[in-house]
Amino acid sequence: MKKQINAHPRTTQISESLKARLESGAPLQAELLAVSRAGHDKDTLYVVLAEENEYFWLADGKRRGLESPKKKKKIHVQLIRHLPQEVAAQLQSIELDAHLRKAIKLYEKSQNSNNEI
Repeated sequence: MKKQINAHPRTTQISESLKARLESGAPLQAELLAVSRAGHDKDTLYVVLAEENEYFWLADGKRRGLESPKKKKKIHVQLIRHLPQEVAAQLQSIELDAHLRKAIKLYEKSQNSNNEI
């Protein structure tokens, strides 16, 4: 006899628009990165996958992948709008968690090279 697993009642469900984009199979297009400024994930860099009212759906490809993005209030994140060209290009076709990790790594690398100058 198979045991049925019930989802925790406080578990957040992915927004319907983001779910439809993921299920379509087409590459996602992201335009922003964000840094968490509150919570246990403080100072973590994420890719913004979607915006919904006062929340962002965030993923980093490690702890939070495309299939299970983090829902975080907008007031708890700092957006990064000015991205290097190679990072912006990487964010235009996200299909795998590896693409998220690569975009974040490129951004971190560009920030480290700017700090060394």
